[in-house]
Amino acid sequence: MTITSSKVGLSAPWYSIQRMVSYSVGQSAQVLVSELNESNYQITVTAMKESTAVGLATTLKPKQVLGNVTVSIVVKDLAGVTYSPSTKTMNVAEQIEALKMALVNNPVVYGIEDFNGKAAICCTPTVIQYWNDNMANPQSFTSMMAADAFKTLFLDDFAVYTLGKTIGNF
Repeated sequence: MTITSSKVGLSAPWYSIQRMVSYSVGQSAQVLVSELNESNYQITVTAMKESTAVGLATTLKPKQVLGNVTVSIVVKDLAGVTYSPSTKTMNVAEQIEALKMALVNNPVVYGIEDFNGKAAICCTPTVIQYWNDNMANPQSFTSMMAADAFKTLFLDDFAVYTLGKTIGNF
């Protein structure tokens, strides 16, 4: 009798970061998100307009640290120009403008506004779902609210919340 064992291969968590970027920031028709570059753990976000690239570079966390691996998020425009995060301190009004540029035409964003003195991303009640070989989930997917993805990906200076209907059923 021959006994064979099968090894379970699981996707590394940095692939989830790429999927989170794709299914949140990448929802805008003006933004393309690359696959994860496995050699340098880099995700490239390409914006169709310079203003969108500036907004994304200013508001996205440029690095996501997952244990001993750091995933870099690089923002470029269609011409291939790379944009760096702003080094100057921005006031709330400037942060709001940067977020508006970054998230223009994004269908999971309801609006950008001042919320209790902080620049805020107001998301629609949308679930982001992507394939993941998470063995804890028999359907092999990960689900999260869009707001949770934005909280992970954008600078901690910003508030992120979900806004539902403004009027309920009677």
